[in-house]
Amino acid sequence: MRFIHRILSIFLILSFPASLAAQSLWDNLNSMVPDGSGFIYSFDPNKKTAAFDKSVFFLSDYLYRDLFYITDLDRRIEDEYKFKIVSAVLHNLTEDNPQVLIFKNYLEGKSLNVAIRLVTNKENPSERAILFMTNLMQGGKLAANSAQLDESFGRIFVLTPIGKLVQLNDFADKRKDEKLDRNQKADAYLFDEKPENDSEILPLLTEHLKEEKDPYKFFVGNVTMAQYYLSLNRFDEARSWIQKAETLRLKTEGTDMSWDVPLRLVTFNYNYLNSYEPGLKRISSEGKADSGDSKTDSKTKKRQKKTD
Repeated sequence: MRFIHRILSIFLILSFPASLAAQSLWDNLNSMVPDGSGFIYSFDPNKKTAAFDKSVFFLSDYLYRDLFYITDLDRRIEDEYKFKIVSAVLHNLTEDNPQVLIFKNYLEGKSLNVAIRLVTNKENPSERAILFMTNLMQGGKLAANSAQLDESFGRIFVLTPIGKLVQLNDFADKRKDEKLDRNQKADAYLFDEKPENDSEILPLLTEHLKEEKDPYKFFVGNVTMAQYYLSLNRFDEARSWIQKAETLRLKTEGTDMSWDVPLRLVTFNYNYLNSYEPGLKRISSEGKADSGDSKTDSKTKKRQKKTD
């Protein structure tokens, strides 16, 4: 917990002066944005970062939930555009190269503004986190001035010493664990900061799916299983569990949106990781590592043998 408190205090210090000039920053950037549905601004698109190599799945998941879903951009912009935003944050976000998203005419002619910053503790460079700030307030209104920006929606994502990205609210809490069912506990372990909990995820989900009688909870267990395999880059197994969840969804009657949201989330993550991150080391169902490059190399070697 000491690590969390240090990160939180660092962010409070660093974000305070930024809020004073935030409104003028947004005004300046908005004036630069051409009319249209949206705009992603990278201060230097040529800057590259390897900070999130171990957190590709988690970054994609967090951005979908906390950016696209909460702001309703999920329904308002195409997946291809959302993929580009995730990719920009994943590959171009550095401490001196924040990412800015401006969605014009979001509400009553005003723009939705999102800033994503990487912050490092100067006293201990291994302690880093992502600060996610918006001008969206509770109730769906947009902040009209700097004072209201302090009350707007935001998130802190901590980059742990092992390279995993964890939302501040997802850090392990024993008191919370006692109130969770098997699927909820597996989900908490998947997103917490403790690698020793990872070995508990699959047994918990297996037991949940074996014993759960409630149709919706059983369905969500399939989604969590898909997320688990996505976090391991085991895409074949993830796709299999997504298909099972899709089948369960088709069997339900009515248009209960509570079924669609988790399925949409995991499908988005699968499509992004599978389509936009070809360099990821993929793990087969047999547990063997594979990647797009290795496939190319093996084909090249076969052609060389035939030539010889």
